Amino acid sequence: MTIFVTTPFRTYAWSWLGLLALGGVVTAVVLTGILRRPVIAEDETSLTVDAAVRLQDLRIPMPAVYAVPVAFDPMTGNAQPSGYAPWLIGYASLAVVTQAVAGFVSWRRSRAILSGA
Repeated sequence: MTIFVTTPFRTYAWSWLGLLALGGVVTAVVLTGILRRPVIAEDETSLTVDAAVRLQDLRIPMPAVYAVPVAFDPMTGNAQPSGYAPWLIGYASLAVVTQAVAGFVSWRRSRAILSGA
């Protein structure tokens, strides 16, 4: 949004905002489907399996994937306004690191559920 307001690169800013919005919509649709899905469990064991499968399914959307293309502009074509390259790379890095931390926490939680802890 800052690029849109402070520079003449309006189309550039709208295209990245559109990609960010698309990622948000896809993530919201997938997460809503997972979280609103009915629990299928007949006993304690099947409830544990259902919980583990839900945790595994939450890894599907991977919203960081929508931030990675932002890093390609500074590395290849320099189409971004001057001075914004570090911010764009920082944004993409933050998204990927956050996704990696969330994946690691989810993986540990899945292991704890499957081991019965």
